[in-house]
Amino acid sequence: MAAEPVSFLNPVKFGDDFVLDPRAYELRRAGRPLKLERIPMELLLFLVEQRGQLVTREQIIEKIWGKDVFLDADTSINSAIRKIRTVLKDDPERPRFLQTVTGRGYRFIALVDSTASPAKAPIQSQAPAAGSSEEQRPAPHPGLRKALWAAALVTAGLLALLGFVIWRQSHPSKAIAAPIRSIAVLPLENLTGDPAQQYFADGMTDALITTLAQVQSLRVISRTSTMHYRDSAKALPEIAKDLGVDAVVEGSVARSGDRVRIDAQLIHAPTDRHLWAQSYERDIQDVLALQGELARTIATEVQIQLTAQDLARLGRARPVKPEVYEAYLKGRFFWNKRNKEALNKSIEYFNEAIRLDPSYATAYAGLADAYNVTGCGFPSGLAKSDAGPKAKAAALKAVELDGNSAEAHAALGMQIQCFGDDALAAEKEFQRAIALNPNYAAAHHSYAILLLGWRDQEGLDQVQQALRLDPVSPNINGMMGDYLMETRQFDKAIEQFRRTVELDPLQFNSRLRLGFAYAVMQHYPEAEVEFKKAEEISPRSVNSLGALAYVYAREGKKTQAEQMLPEVTALALKAGHPWVVCLVYIGLQQNDEALRWLQKAYQEGDFFFNLKDPLLDPLRSTRGFQDLERRVQSTP
Repeated sequence: MAAEPVSFLNPVKFGDDFVLDPRAYELRRAGRPLKLERIPMELLLFLVEQRGQLVTREQIIEKIWGKDVFLDADTSINSAIRKIRTVLKDDPERPRFLQTVTGRGYRFIALVDSTASPAKAPIQSQAPAAGSSEEQRPAPHPGLRKALWAAALVTAGLLALLGFVIWRQSHPSKAIAAPIRSIAVLPLENLTGDPAQQYFADGMTDALITTLAQVQSLRVISRTSTMHYRDSAKALPEIAKDLGVDAVVEGSVARSGDRVRIDAQLIHAPTDRHLWAQSYERDIQDVLALQGELARTIATEVQIQLTAQDLARLGRARPVKPEVYEAYLKGRFFWNKRNKEALNKSIEYFNEAIRLDPSYATAYAGLADAYNVTGCGFPSGLAKSDAGPKAKAAALKAVELDGNSAEAHAALGMQIQCFGDDALAAEKEFQRAIALNPNYAAAHHSYAILLLGWRDQEGLDQVQQALRLDPVSPNINGMMGDYLMETRQFDKAIEQFRRTVELDPLQFNSRLRLGFAYAVMQHYPEAEVEFKKAEEISPRSVNSLGALAYVYAREGKKTQAEQMLPEVTALALKAGHPWVVCLVYIGLQQNDEALRWLQKAYQEGDFFFNLKDPLLDPLRSTRGFQDLERRVQSTP
């Protein structure tokens, strides 16, 4: 006979030391909570409830997702079963807990120890001892026996309900001793079963982070850092410690046509305790409003008092057509890859979103960001003379359509910085973006780029704030190295750039930064290795080719450097980076030519122009450099 279901009010024990506690929504081993996401937890509860019985995949689908499921349920079930087996350390070939019935479903096969379960342990009458007074007591009337049984069951139910209420009062987020003031949204799992839909899951993650970041009293970690943990095997408390947060949001997203389902759960990071879980199902055109609803709910759960401004920002989302939002998400997906091919794709998708909805400010901000990277040193293959005006037009349009968009103001500030020469105007835009969204790490990062070499201490403050919001971002960690270089802490700079490379060995700028740090310390062979790796990552880039020509010249390989100079010069003129040619001439010890290209870099507003750069030390004693320095110092 199959075992009867367990009570959902009492913990059950199985295996040597596993305890499944439905009320606490926890699986523990030897008293320690184990990480299990909402869907696998629901499935484990269901299987244990039906222990010993075959549970079909159809029953699982109906129980966990409902009858009208619109996702790839088979893939989702397989994923959940795999996660359960991982946490239980159960071998599918020799199962101790979950048995697969091929083509049918699953069976929970372990013995379960359940106490305080009336259905599992009915009271059995015992014969009284001979000669006792009970031996003479008449048996109760059958009707009375039924009444007593009913009363006992009602009493047991009331006691269980009371216990549940007491537990709810002692276990919600309000009972967490330390207040939650920082949070990370881990990458939402793609449950569509289609790898081509990964952009959608990433986009939903990014959008939720952006929305939640509008709660000004809550520190929200940026996507660059959280995406680092997509496939991490680290325990959740370890991830939270790396990111410096009190709580974590994790979950999944599924899509079918124009319908979207998001499952999310909030977890107290130090204890790995679930605080809240919820499922949402919406039309894609309502997904922006859903993100605001999610953010409000999470803020409430972590006891953040939302201000009127917070509520206004979270409620500002307008409906967006599915095809528009999809094009925008694809644009951001490719923009985040930061290589030539991907950047060109991102521009195509942002333009597609704008074509479909010319009033969509967010798409204009994305388009401006895509063009901005050309002027800001990323290898995009676009001419600076073409990218600059397009970036400006898109950024201005974004601000015109939504003056309260932090992304729009940050994009405009970056456009001015990368293509213009008005530092004060760029600073004004960055300050406006930060005031609108203090959690926007990209605004702090861009502002730091502007300030370093101009007002270094304020630049360091912005770098440190950006790192608090995006602690494992290679670019922001690289900015800390830039500060150390400018303040001539070269050994520390090399250590910082090495850590930056470890975060992403394929990050183009990280390789260049480490190479130049080696070059300043005259470690030319090490510098050459890094520059060659950068060239492998982005072939025929002006930055990597110029760096290689520079280090060849410093190593005494002047013929190689001179042979590369024409190509470097042509690429530098196209990209708007005369600074790179200046460096090659410094390597060749042709100071007059180096000064001529340095002045050209200043006149054209080259993004890389920075007179505090130690690479320029061979020119510092020249009259031309000192004259240029006076000109720069007299201009903000």
